[in-house]
Amino acid sequence: MNNRSVVPGPLGGKVRQYFRRLGVRQPRVGVDPLDPVLPVGHGSLRRQRRLFGRHGAQRSAARLLALVGFLLASLAPGLALAPVRASDDKVTFTVAFLNEVDSFNPFLGIEASSFEMWALMYDSLTGYAMEDMRPTPSLATEWESSEDGLTWTFTIRDDVTWSDGEPLTAQDVVYTYERIRDGGPEQATWGVYLRGVESVTAPDDTTVALELKNPSAMMPLLPIPIVPEHVWTDVTDDEMKAYGNEPSEGEPVVGSGPFRLVEGTAGGATYRFEVNPDYWGGTPHLDEVVFRVFKSEDPAIQALVTGEVDFVEGINALQVQSLEGRDGISAQMGDSPGFDEYAFNTGSIDT
Repeated sequence: MNNRSVVPGPLGGKVRQYFRRLGVRQPRVGVDPLDPVLPVGHGSLRRQRRLFGRHGAQRSAARLLALVGFLLASLAPGLALAPVRASDDKVTFTVAFLNEVDSFNPFLGIEASSFEMWALMYDSLTGYAMEDMRPTPSLATEWESSEDGLTWTFTIRDDVTWSDGEPLTAQDVVYTYERIRDGGPEQATWGVYLRGVESVTAPDDTTVALELKNPSAMMPLLPIPIVPEHVWTDVTDDEMKAYGNEPSEGEPVVGSGPFRLVEGTAGGATYRFEVNPDYWGGTPHLDEVVFRVFKSEDPAIQALVTGEVDFVEGINALQVQSLEGRDGISAQMGDSPGFDEYAFNTGSIDT
């Protein structure tokens, strides 16, 4: 696993989750007028104390860790997936979640768990390396900028299809970005990445060009989930505010990622993903990933011990110690990128 951790696409998702825990809706508008300084606690992006257990007595610890390594890779944009399966048997990886998904719509959700779901369902133009956060290829295989930094040109893969068989082209990227730039709920989460972009065009099916007003240090990091125009074009601006993007009438959600959402609703207790057999990055080692939501740590840990789930995280150090040495359970203590921040409220009332 190379000590890699799962990090949802944009870091802002974790910050928003932290503010929700404080009872604040958004960092931009949730400061009380009397609060001159609002601290963001250290390690708000931290993902600690991961535990992995057996899902069924027939699985060996070695095979389990191989599955865990795959799951982390599939949740983190830009990491490669193996092109062959470990066996011909159906393999289900079950994850214990301590926080429910608030929306499968990548333009509406703010919980970190939602960002992780989108990473299974969709691809972005570029990803980032877990070691140093540098931009890495995803849907875009390469990119270049003009000497003045005002024009960025991305070359798109020509072998990607949506899970319903329709081709994914540069026009889907343009559609997604323009919907964000037009404002509305789509802009709230992803607008910062396209700030200063004056136009987005597709000269052909494998080329996307961005024209900027000023050079941007954000480029070319663009972890925005690309959605299929032929599906989302039927969603009006008014409908977008409540569009759930969930399975309907037995049909999975259309995406381009390694898995397809086949069961689950926002706020629900179970979310089930099946492998996308046409995924451009190769066939995953898993047939399906199931996420089960637990209301607290103790029942999640018990489910790990009994083999009901394969993965649990976010538990405290004492709980980790109580599980150390158990057959088939491996604990990993580690941090993923984090930061501290103090936001000054310039509208504070001096009392």
